[in-house]
Amino acid sequence: MLDLPPRWLPSFLEKHNDPTSSDLFPMSSAWRRRLFGLLSAALLGGATMITLTGTGTTIFGSGAASAFGTAAMVRIGLVLGSIWLAWDSLQRPARWFPPGIAVAGMVGIVIIAAQPRLALAVVPLIGVLVFAGSIARAFRR
Repeated sequence: MLDLPPRWLPSFLEKHNDPTSSDLFPMSSAWRRRLFGLLSAALLGGATMITLTGTGTTIFGSGAASAFGTAAMVRIGLVLGSIWLAWDSLQRPARWFPPGIAVAGMVGIVIIAAQPRLALAVVPLIGVLVFAGSIARAFRR
């Protein structure tokens, strides 16, 4: 039996019809970065236009909802913009970063979310772990 790709597959995928291949979408990183940049610009531009023209109450319904919606657009736009700026460094792991610290950081975030007063103990503890991990890695080399 002949294993032909379906007709709806684009031509560049016909060459890469192997589901175990990691190179199925060779341009995925570039278009994702552009998408983050475009979404960031759209959200920040939209928030600017809503603020300058005063159409927030028409779009969102009330003054409080307008302020909330515009602030949310600015915050999300800024986060997407920072991801757009940092995209290249996000593609490769930081070699200086000790491997277990990401897990400790996530555990610390969960602890702080559950009990914010524990931030006074968790943040210095994670700092000590980062420092100790860096020292240990320096001696291993």
